[in-house]
Amino acid sequence: MNLKANTYPNIFWCSLYLIMLLLIALPSYFIFKIILMSHDYKFLFIEIIFIGLLILIYFQISNFFSFISINSSHIKILQPLKLKYLKIKLDEIGGYSLSEFYIGSNPSLLKSKSFIIYPKTSKPIEIIKMFNINFTNILFLIKKSEIVKFGSEPYVTGFILRKYKYNYLIKKTQ
Repeated sequence: MNLKANTYPNIFWCSLYLIMLLLIALPSYFIFKIILMSHDYKFLFIEIIFIGLLILIYFQISNFFSFISINSSHIKILQPLKLKYLKIKLDEIGGYSLSEFYIGSNPSLLKSKSFIIYPKTSKPIEIIKMFNINFTNILFLIKKSEIVKFGSEPYVTGFILRKYKYNYLIKKTQ
């Protein structure tokens, strides 16, 4: 079977998140610098909490940006904000599921289709349509491949990260 396709970053969303991150990070940096220069440390605790929230936001956003390339023998996944590159053989993938991705407390605020790949040796990886150009072609090729479809899963948030429905299936096969 001739499988070959790539997704490409949606520059609009990448830029928007980068700008949002900078709008949070730059004031934090300058406030931290002012606190250290003034030797008035009573606001330092608040600043440390703010920096912790910034790190948490970065960690969350880094999960959104995953780009994928597929061919007849393997899948390559690039997560640039995590500086992570995975090359997974098709037979090392336990399966995939279809889902939706929500932003905001109201699901109708902003949503996008997604699919989740469950590698046998690492954590699940979600590919979100909103952040990927050529998403439909990749999904079509994954459906045509011999990767098992687990089904559809609802979007369930955890404390920090999303909870994935089919993790238990991968753990049972290991």
